[in-house]
Amino acid sequence: MKPNLAAAVAVACLVALATDKAAASESVFGLQFLGTSDETGDARARGLGVLGAALDDTMTALASNPAALGGLRYMTFSFAAVAGWRDASTATASTQQEFARFPQLRAALPLFGKVVLATGYASLRNFRGDFALQPRSIDGLDYVQSFEREGSLYTIPVALAATLGSRVRVGASVDFLLGTIDEQWITRGPSLIPISSGRRDEFHGTSTHFGVVVLPWPWLRVAGSWAPEFSADRERRMTIKDGSQGSTADPFRVETTNTKVQFPQAVRAGATVVLRRGLLLAGDALWREWPAYEGSLYEAQAVGDEVRIGAGLEYKRGLWSTVRAGVSRWTWGAEVGGNPVHETAVHFGLGVPLAPGKGGFHLALEHAWVGSLAENGHEEKVWRVVVSVSGQETWLRKAPRPR
Repeated sequence: MKPNLAAAVAVACLVALATDKAAASESVFGLQFLGTSDETGDARARGLGVLGAALDDTMTALASNPAALGGLRYMTFSFAAVAGWRDASTATASTQQEFARFPQLRAALPLFGKVVLATGYASLRNFRGDFALQPRSIDGLDYVQSFEREGSLYTIPVALAATLGSRVRVGASVDFLLGTIDEQWITRGPSLIPISSGRRDEFHGTSTHFGVVVLPWPWLRVAGSWAPEFSADRERRMTIKDGSQGSTADPFRVETTNTKVQFPQAVRAGATVVLRRGLLLAGDALWREWPAYEGSLYEAQAVGDEVRIGAGLEYKRGLWSTVRAGVSRWTWGAEVGGNPVHETAVHFGLGVPLAPGKGGFHLALEHAWVGSLAENGHEEKVWRVVVSVSGQETWLRKAPRPR
């Protein structure tokens, strides 16, 4: 039968736009549709099970607390990469998904006095997932729908950190938020031209982040940071267009709206303790007030406070080897199945300096259990490998060359 364009558009309007969006959260990758957090320190922090709020590291520019940058004495370039796979399950289906991304890239430059300037790229949230519904029929027209979502939110931070005396470091950053989230429902049928109903959200805004690190004794560091609430601009573009592969036809319908999105405040706090020579205990916590969020939930049923707690041990043997282990517990900010989503993880890591005073290489391995079939209707087992590399240049330094 000749494809019926009018019927196809009618089906798109009646079905694609009016589809129960909860179907996204019911898919086997439902937890990922909510967006997964990409916030991280370097692989040293990940190997310890922490985000790095109190890791006052003098060999990396990857810092979740802007004040920690104040300890850098050399021009530093650092990046982190994350790769792995997740086994996702519902009561009726299971599948596996691989992933790879670069959540952080930073450069830091010592300036006058005891001030450090840093900038780069930091990913906040990652959105990815797809699924297909069972075939359906409306007014005698058979059709099948599939759903795809991908995108990310990230910031470009510009940070300044300074050392005040010998025991206090302070820092602040202005973070430029950017990002895009694309999603589309594609409706296909034997008597229909494929129709794509799409939504594209583009974000841009500016936030701030303030931090402090205190060294009351040589064996103890206590740190905290605060990122206040902020508003970002969101442009939403909704379209209905020909969903045929490779189609360049103009959309049948385009609708654009602009609005403000209120993002929540976040507080981080942590400490590190040198238990004895070569043995370090680290712990930190994150709290984010998602109930204050005003924006799209992207198929989450509700939001609540996001809380993460982690702790670990680091043992350094000589100059060239360091081993780490830690645990973490993360309550996501979104609810699924009427309950919060919990993530419990174990962490292992090792580190090797590239050369004394010239950077380092860190590797972390994580295994996490996310969600619960009983509480959320979803669960995942996730393996992650985190690699971070830092290089330091000695031609520009804040401290005299060691003798």
